[in-house]
Amino acid sequence: MASLTKYFFDKGREFGFSPGMLRSFFEVGEKAYAYPTRLQIEPSSACNLHCVMCPIDEMVRPKGIISFENFKKIVDKAPTAKALSLTGIGEPTMNRALPEMVAYAKARGMTVGFASNGTLFTQELAEKLVQAGLDHLSFSIDGGSKEAYEKIRRGGKF
Repeated sequence: MASLTKYFFDKGREFGFSPGMLRSFFEVGEKAYAYPTRLQIEPSSACNLHCVMCPIDEMVRPKGIISFENFKKIVDKAPTAKALSLTGIGEPTMNRALPEMVAYAKARGMTVGFASNGTLFTQELAEKLVQAGLDHLSFSIDGGSKEAYEKIRRGGKF
């Protein structure tokens, strides 16, 4: 158990986990009591938009895409996890391995979902995600008019 705790905390920043989130999952003080039952993995710490409310442009950690290999390492280190959120500060659909990530987690019995700005969706991506077994998806849409949406979701088209 100690090696799992050390692994997650040592690699947390690299993989987009916050230490506070990990601590709330399975650690009290210095002793880990259980494996996590839920994971949140950020497929991309980059985004194609510059929304007015988002701190991504001030983010000091490097922006990038998690590799499928690193994703599998995280999932495999948490054998009791039953739910996975593929959401973080970035846009998940910027990671081309997203459908494979969904399929990998589903094969391990997880419920999988994510939030997206929706601007990079194609028919092909939607079909791949459905075939992979995606359980839920939410779209972040702000503003009920073209003017309001494009003012908030800078770089997006209504």
